[in-house]
Amino acid sequence: MIKLSKTFAFVCAVALLGAGQVNASVLVTYDVTGGGGPVTVPVPIDGFGNYTYTNTVNGVTFTISGNTNHPGDGVSGELLSNSVEAANNAGGTRTLTITTTTDTPFTNPTGGSGMLLTSTFSSTKSPTAFTFQSFAKDKDGNWQSAGPQTVPDTVTGSQVSTNFLRGGSGYELKSVTTVVLTAGSRAQSNGAVDATLATPEPSTVALALCGLPVLALARRLRRKAD
Repeated sequence: MIKLSKTFAFVCAVALLGAGQVNASVLVTYDVTGGGGPVTVPVPIDGFGNYTYTNTVNGVTFTISGNTNHPGDGVSGELLSNSVEAANNAGGTRTLTITTTTDTPFTNPTGGSGMLLTSTFSSTKSPTAFTFQSFAKDKDGNWQSAGPQTVPDTVTGSQVSTNFLRGGSGYELKSVTTVVLTAGSRAQSNGAVDATLATPEPSTVALALCGLPVLALARRLRRKAD
Protein backbone atom coordinates (compact mmCIF):
# COMPACT_ATOMS: atom_id res chain seq x y z
CA MET A 1 0.00 0.00 0.00
CA ILE A 2 1.40 3.40 -1.04
CA LYS A 3 1.63 5.98 1.71
CA LEU A 4 1.42 9.65 0.76
CA SER A 5 3.21 12.28 2.81
CA LYS A 6 1.15 15.03 4.40
CA THR A 7 2.91 17.63 2.25
CA PHE A 8 2.11 15.77 -0.99
CA ALA A 9 -1.52 15.29 0.07
CA PHE A 10 -1.83 18.99 0.86
CA VAL A 11 -0.38 19.99 -2.53
CA CYS A 12 -2.80 17.65 -4.32
CA ALA A 13 -5.76 19.06 -2.39
CA VAL A 14 -4.80 22.63 -3.26
CA ALA A 15 -4.36 21.71 -6.93
CA LEU A 16 -7.77 20.06 -7.07
CA LEU A 17 -9.47 23.01 -5.42
CA GLY A 18 -7.68 25.49 -7.64
CA ALA A 19 -8.62 23.61 -10.82
CA GLY A 20 -12.19 24.86 -10.58
CA GLN A 21 -11.32 28.37 -9.44
CA VAL A 22 -12.80 31.21 -11.46
CA ASN A 23 -10.41 34.17 -11.38
CA ALA A 24 -12.99 36.93 -11.73
CA SER A 25 -15.55 38.94 -9.82
CA VAL A 26 -19.17 39.83 -10.45
CA LEU A 27 -19.72 43.57 -10.38
CA VAL A 28 -22.97 44.28 -8.52
CA THR A 29 -24.37 47.79 -8.91
CA TYR A 30 -27.33 48.65 -6.68
CA ASP A 31 -29.51 51.73 -6.44
CA VAL A 32 -32.29 52.25 -3.88
CA THR A 33 -34.63 55.25 -3.72
CA GLY A 34 -33.06 57.76 -1.37
CA GLY A 35 -30.02 55.54 -0.80
CA GLY A 36 -27.41 57.79 -2.40
CA GLY A 37 -26.65 55.33 -5.21
CA PRO A 38 -25.80 53.89 -7.57
CA VAL A 39 -23.01 51.96 -5.85
CA THR A 40 -20.84 49.27 -7.48
CA VAL A 41 -19.34 46.45 -5.43
CA PRO A 42 -17.03 43.68 -6.71
CA VAL A 43 -18.31 40.33 -5.43
CA PRO A 44 -15.82 37.41 -5.52
CA ILE A 45 -16.73 34.25 -7.44
CA ASP A 46 -15.82 31.05 -5.61
CA GLY A 47 -14.24 27.94 -7.13
CA PHE A 48 -17.65 26.62 -8.15
CA GLY A 49 -18.75 29.82 -9.90
CA ASN A 50 -21.07 30.99 -7.11
CA TYR A 51 -21.45 34.53 -5.78
CA THR A 52 -23.65 36.18 -3.10
CA TYR A 53 -24.11 39.74 -1.89
CA THR A 54 -26.41 41.08 0.87
CA ASN A 55 -27.01 44.65 2.03
CA THR A 56 -29.59 46.96 3.63
CA VAL A 57 -30.00 50.42 2.12
CA ASN A 58 -32.59 53.01 3.18
CA GLY A 59 -34.87 50.39 4.73
CA VAL A 60 -34.58 47.87 1.88
CA THR A 61 -32.81 44.58 2.57
CA PHE A 62 -31.75 42.67 -0.53
CA THR A 63 -29.70 39.62 -1.48
CA ILE A 64 -28.45 38.75 -4.93
CA SER A 65 -26.95 35.33 -5.56
CA GLY A 66 -26.08 33.38 -8.65
CA ASN A 67 -23.68 31.27 -10.63
CA THR A 68 -21.46 31.88 -13.65
CA ASN A 69 -19.22 29.71 -15.82
CA HIS A 70 -16.99 32.73 -16.62
CA PRO A 71 -15.00 32.92 -18.91
CA GLY A 72 -17.37 30.43 -20.57
CA ASP A 73 -16.98 26.88 -21.87
CA GLY A 74 -17.31 25.02 -25.17
CA VAL A 75 -21.08 25.49 -25.16
CA SER A 76 -21.93 28.88 -23.68
CA GLY A 77 -21.17 31.89 -21.53
CA GLU A 78 -23.55 32.08 -18.57
CA LEU A 79 -24.72 34.39 -15.80
CA LEU A 80 -27.19 31.87 -14.42
CA SER A 81 -29.52 31.64 -11.41
CA ASN A 82 -29.38 35.36 -10.86
CA SER A 83 -31.71 35.34 -7.85
CA VAL A 84 -32.85 38.57 -6.20
CA GLU A 85 -34.66 38.66 -2.85
CA ALA A 86 -35.78 42.00 -1.43
CA ALA A 87 -37.86 43.28 1.49
CA ASN A 88 -39.02 46.84 2.10
CA ASN A 89 -38.96 47.53 5.83
CA ALA A 90 -39.46 51.28 5.34
CA GLY A 91 -42.65 53.26 5.54
CA GLY A 92 -42.86 54.33 1.91
CA THR A 93 -42.45 52.87 -1.58
CA ARG A 94 -38.89 52.08 -2.67
CA THR A 95 -37.44 51.24 -6.09
CA LEU A 96 -34.47 48.85 -6.16
CA THR A 97 -32.31 48.41 -9.27
CA ILE A 98 -29.56 45.78 -9.39
CA THR A 99 -27.11 45.40 -12.29
CA THR A 100 -24.70 42.47 -12.59
CA THR A 101 -21.79 41.89 -14.97
CA THR A 102 -18.30 40.39 -14.75
CA ASP A 103 -15.11 42.41 -14.37
CA THR A 104 -13.54 40.75 -17.43
CA PRO A 105 -15.12 39.58 -20.73
CA PHE A 106 -16.26 36.09 -21.63
CA THR A 107 -13.96 34.42 -24.17
CA ASN A 108 -15.85 31.16 -24.80
CA PRO A 109 -17.41 29.51 -26.68
CA THR A 110 -15.22 29.93 -29.75
CA GLY A 111 -15.83 28.86 -33.33
CA GLY A 112 -17.62 31.88 -34.75
CA SER A 113 -18.59 35.49 -34.21
CA GLY A 114 -22.35 34.97 -34.45
CA MET A 115 -23.88 34.57 -30.99
CA LEU A 116 -27.36 34.07 -29.55
CA LEU A 117 -28.31 35.85 -26.31
CA THR A 118 -31.10 34.15 -24.34
CA SER A 119 -32.79 35.79 -21.34
CA THR A 120 -35.00 33.83 -18.91
CA PHE A 121 -36.98 35.39 -16.06
CA SER A 122 -39.55 34.33 -13.47
CA SER A 123 -40.91 35.60 -10.16
CA THR A 124 -42.19 33.70 -7.13
CA LYS A 125 -43.31 36.74 -5.14
CA SER A 126 -44.57 39.61 -7.26
CA PRO A 127 -44.37 43.19 -6.01
CA THR A 128 -45.94 46.26 -7.58
CA ALA A 129 -43.62 45.97 -10.60
CA PHE A 130 -40.76 43.64 -11.54
CA THR A 131 -38.56 44.00 -14.64
CA PHE A 132 -35.57 41.97 -15.85
CA GLN A 133 -33.41 42.66 -18.89
CA SER A 134 -30.34 40.88 -20.30
CA PHE A 135 -27.64 42.47 -22.42
CA ALA A 136 -24.62 41.38 -24.49
CA LYS A 137 -21.94 43.75 -25.75
CA ASP A 138 -21.29 43.32 -29.48
CA LYS A 139 -18.11 43.81 -31.54
CA ASP A 140 -18.81 47.55 -31.87
CA GLY A 141 -19.12 48.04 -28.10
CA ASN A 142 -22.91 48.42 -28.14
CA TRP A 143 -25.18 46.64 -25.66
CA GLN A 144 -27.69 44.38 -27.47
CA SER A 145 -30.90 43.12 -25.83
CA ALA A 146 -34.12 41.35 -26.73
CA GLY A 147 -36.01 43.83 -24.54
CA PRO A 148 -37.27 43.92 -20.95
CA GLN A 149 -39.27 41.12 -19.35
CA THR A 150 -41.94 42.33 -16.95
CA VAL A 151 -43.71 40.19 -14.36
CA PRO A 152 -47.20 41.36 -13.35
CA ASP A 153 -48.96 40.56 -10.06
CA THR A 154 -49.08 36.85 -10.85
CA VAL A 155 -46.45 34.12 -10.79
CA THR A 156 -45.17 33.77 -14.34
CA GLY A 157 -42.07 33.35 -16.45
CA SER A 158 -40.78 34.18 -19.92
CA GLN A 159 -37.84 33.68 -22.27
CA VAL A 160 -36.63 35.97 -25.05
CA SER A 161 -33.56 35.93 -27.31
CA THR A 162 -31.65 38.00 -29.86
CA ASN A 163 -28.56 37.62 -32.05
CA PHE A 164 -25.33 39.63 -31.80
CA LEU A 165 -21.80 39.57 -33.20
CA ARG A 166 -19.01 39.17 -30.65
CA GLY A 167 -15.66 40.92 -30.83
CA GLY A 168 -12.34 39.19 -31.33
CA SER A 169 -11.29 39.57 -27.69
CA GLY A 170 -14.60 38.29 -26.28
CA TYR A 171 -17.93 39.69 -25.18
CA GLU A 172 -19.62 40.97 -22.03
CA LEU A 173 -22.92 39.94 -20.45
CA LYS A 174 -25.08 42.04 -18.16
CA SER A 175 -28.42 41.78 -16.35
CA VAL A 176 -30.56 44.55 -14.89
CA THR A 177 -33.32 43.82 -12.35
CA THR A 178 -35.71 46.54 -11.20
CA VAL A 179 -38.35 46.08 -8.50
CA VAL A 180 -40.82 48.55 -7.01
CA LEU A 181 -41.55 47.66 -3.38
CA THR A 182 -44.46 49.09 -1.47
CA ALA A 183 -44.16 49.50 2.31
CA GLY A 184 -43.76 46.13 4.03
CA SER A 185 -43.68 44.12 0.78
CA ARG A 186 -41.28 41.34 -0.22
CA ALA A 187 -40.16 40.16 -3.65
CA GLN A 188 -38.18 37.32 -5.17
CA SER A 189 -37.12 36.64 -8.75
CA ASN A 190 -34.86 34.41 -10.82
CA GLY A 191 -33.14 35.52 -14.00
CA ALA A 192 -30.61 33.91 -16.33
CA VAL A 193 -28.37 35.27 -19.09
CA ASP A 194 -26.99 32.76 -21.58
CA ALA A 195 -24.88 33.29 -24.72
CA THR A 196 -24.30 30.47 -27.24
CA LEU A 197 -23.01 30.19 -30.78
CA ALA A 198 -25.79 31.14 -33.17
CA THR A 199 -27.18 28.41 -35.40
CA PRO A 200 -26.92 29.38 -39.10
CA GLU A 201 -30.19 30.27 -40.76
CA PRO A 202 -31.65 27.42 -42.90
CA SER A 203 -31.33 29.60 -46.01
CA THR A 204 -27.64 30.17 -45.28
CA VAL A 205 -27.03 26.45 -44.86
CA ALA A 206 -28.93 25.69 -48.06
CA LEU A 207 -26.93 28.28 -49.97
CA ALA A 208 -23.68 26.81 -48.71
CA LEU A 209 -24.75 23.30 -49.73
CA CYS A 210 -25.75 24.54 -53.18
CA GLY A 211 -22.27 25.96 -53.61
CA LEU A 212 -20.50 22.65 -52.92
CA PRO A 213 -21.20 21.06 -56.37
CA VAL A 214 -20.01 24.27 -58.07
CA LEU A 215 -16.75 24.19 -56.14
CA ALA A 216 -16.26 20.52 -56.97
CA LEU A 217 -16.84 21.17 -60.69
CA ALA A 218 -14.38 24.08 -60.64
CA ARG A 219 -11.71 21.87 -59.08
CA ARG A 220 -12.23 19.17 -61.75
CA LEU A 221 -11.94 21.69 -64.59
CA ARG A 222 -8.80 23.11 -63.05
CA ARG A 223 -7.23 19.63 -62.82
CA LYS A 224 -8.06 18.94 -66.49
CA ALA A 225 -6.56 22.26 -67.53
CA ASP A 226 -3.33 21.38 -65.67
